[in-house]
Amino acid sequence: MKTPGLAHIAYLLGNKGEAIVVDPRRDIDEVLAAARERDLVIKFILETHRHEDFVIGSGALAKAAGAKIVSGDHPLFGQSDIRMRDGEELDLIGLRIRALHTPGHTPESTCYAVFLPDVPGRAFGVFTGDTLFIGETGRTDLPDREKTSDNARLLFASVHEKLLPLGDQALVWPAHGSGSVCGGNIAERDDSTLGLERAYNPVFVRSADDFARAKVAERIPRPPYFSLMERLNLEGGKPLSVKPGEVPFLPPSKFASESKQGLVLDARDPEAFASGHLPGSLNLWFAGLPVYMYVGYLDEHFEKVQPALPRHGRIALVCSVGHRAGLATSVLRRRGFTEVANVLGGMTAWGKLGLPTKQGPERTIATMDIEGARR
Repeated sequence: MKTPGLAHIAYLLGNKGEAIVVDPRRDIDEVLAAARERDLVIKFILETHRHEDFVIGSGALAKAAGAKIVSGDHPLFGQSDIRMRDGEELDLIGLRIRALHTPGHTPESTCYAVFLPDVPGRAFGVFTGDTLFIGETGRTDLPDREKTSDNARLLFASVHEKLLPLGDQALVWPAHGSGSVCGGNIAERDDSTLGLERAYNPVFVRSADDFARAKVAERIPRPPYFSLMERLNLEGGKPLSVKPGEVPFLPPSKFASESKQGLVLDARDPEAFASGHLPGSLNLWFAGLPVYMYVGYLDEHFEKVQPALPRHGRIALVCSVGHRAGLATSVLRRRGFTEVANVLGGMTAWGKLGLPTKQGPERTIATMDIEGARR
């Protein structure tokens, strides 16, 4: 199950009426529906690492499905029921699961190899988290930028010593695909094997020294919200209090009153925003990309532009009625913004009531660059 924009991939693995879910996101409806459609009972939830770019849904899913959370045996994993040591194997849903501690991307990173009962000596596949992507590996600067090279060497050793012996036939199931900020040059396809990766993936075709130098040279953004995600996920994630469709559309007069306590985020097109918007509102075009990246900087907006507001605080949305509200609330909540309070359905009724409106010229990337150069 791939999340658009975020490029996060969660997995549902079923066998004989039971299922394992790997790395679920915060909004769990899709995975629950997928299990129901296949007559599967979710028994276990595997976490490959703490995750930095979205809020995990392990706690909420465990509660909804009556499942147990499985993780590696490292302090940076959060609220897990079963902790597996490096090399330890468990029989889960009739399959043999082997935990492989693979530090490098993060200290706690753990992969899970899956073995079928009738082929016990050869791995069927491996959930690689952010350790090994298709065509790439995870970034190694997140724990400490000064130790990027050291972490790259750890990751290189993890892949060669723990994953490579699983065999060329093993399917590779990573936690992210192309477009993720957790890796530099991830391939656009989502299917591979260790044998195929061995033929071209930099971690296999480069020496340890060359691989480490390439990781040091990577320049991938680190949005400020990463630290919040790490904290929330160490606590087991934060369940949603309401579903995206339950955020109320308010009439203009009530929206004007309710929205004073937080940030007003305008999700309409830039042209619509320029023609008329609420004074002090911020335009974030939720039909444009990479909107997930921009959402990751809202924390800084709360802290620097509107310091009176609590960091990661209350958000009110301006959307066209029936348009983008569900997408906007989902994107925000996957990034940890729980307090998406209410929605104003467009600006027409607002203007008819004579409520304050501001207009302004569009600011393109080019004009912003020029302004930045002048400053």
